[in-house]
Amino acid sequence: MALVATIALLCSSAATAKDFAPGDLRVCGAKRCVPIESRDAVRAFSAFYYGEGRAMVVAKPALGAPAFEIRFRDGGKAGMVGSARLDRSLVYGLNCGRFRRGR
Repeated sequence: MALVATIALLCSSAATAKDFAPGDLRVCGAKRCVPIESRDAVRAFSAFYYGEGRAMVVAKPALGAPAFEIRFRDGGKAGMVGSARLDRSLVYGLNCGRFRRGR
């Protein structure tokens, strides 16, 4: 739930360029992946990844902090979320103008 709340807080716009459906994204730890089934959660991820404006640059999580990979249904990697409060995100390879390379 903390992950869902964090992503929802990071979203600045409800408008999205791509809508994920329940099960399209998975949260993956070291041993298993769990599909994200909540419609609110997948809408929050859509808004975060494809919303308007630039994403805020924040400090890196502390070394050893919890982290989870976000993967697409086909196994492709979307990014990571991490920190003690799961309020940090690293996004892989999205070129939608919202994220800056190396930040």
